[in-house]
Amino acid sequence: MTLRDLEIFLEVANTKNMSKAGENLHISQPTVSHAIAQIEKEFNVVLFERVSKSLFLSDAGYKLYHSSKKLLRDFEDISLELLNTSLIKIGISEDVPLDLIEKFKRNLENKYDICLKFVLKDSNVLKKLFENNELDCLFLGENLLSSKDDLDFIDLNFVLCTKKENLSLSPHNLKFISWSNSYPIKVLKALKEKYILDTAWESSSLDSVLKLLELGPYFAFLPEIISKNYEIISDINFKKRFILHYKKDKFITKEFKILLNEFKSIKENGLVF
Repeated sequence: MTLRDLEIFLEVANTKNMSKAGENLHISQPTVSHAIAQIEKEFNVVLFERVSKSLFLSDAGYKLYHSSKKLLRDFEDISLELLNTSLIKIGISEDVPLDLIEKFKRNLENKYDICLKFVLKDSNVLKKLFENNELDCLFLGENLLSSKDDLDFIDLNFVLCTKKENLSLSPHNLKFISWSNSYPIKVLKALKEKYILDTAWESSSLDSVLKLLELGPYFAFLPEIISKNYEIISDINFKKRFILHYKKDKFITKEFKILLNEFKSIKENGLVF
């Protein structure tokens, strides 16, 4: 098993389709199949189970998925250190919509000679890493860190959405997908008054929520900036504030100044993807 095999495995796990994984990695579908088969043969395991036309991770696949992600991140860190690449380490709390931040990361890295590394951990762990100067900055939900080092904030408005074909259904026939770690109490109260909160799925990934919404009579809160392909089904909504923290008394590199300027641009112009 090679690092390339693990990269291919992760792409198949993320896309749930070998052909799509091959397209994304610019390799043939037989090459993808061969890499998966090699891992399965070497360890005598089955990594995927086929449901309809999609592939889903088996128990062994889940174990390899999390281990291989960590291994590839560690390898990337080693490579960055050896290449002396401009690296900025950002602590990300669990309530941040990671998929949106990943897009911001790709946009920034395409424009500048900068590499962003996200560290995803519990907010208390992130605070300790930040205090020990193991992170350059933190991007957290509001109130997760009391600090005078707040640069600025981004407000995201979350709206309740479903697919257009679900509009004819009774609200009681829709099942809720929960993916934000917390909802305001008044929002939960309003939801319970109008809907039966039968939580069908819980996920920490916005991308997973979007895929689940396509599968059936589900509804979920989505950031308004990406809701254009869905129908807003209620006036129930809420805003969530995310704040960037960094130590102003610490030397600020040229690359970090670029990050701060891009962040300010988002505050002024909104997220654009």
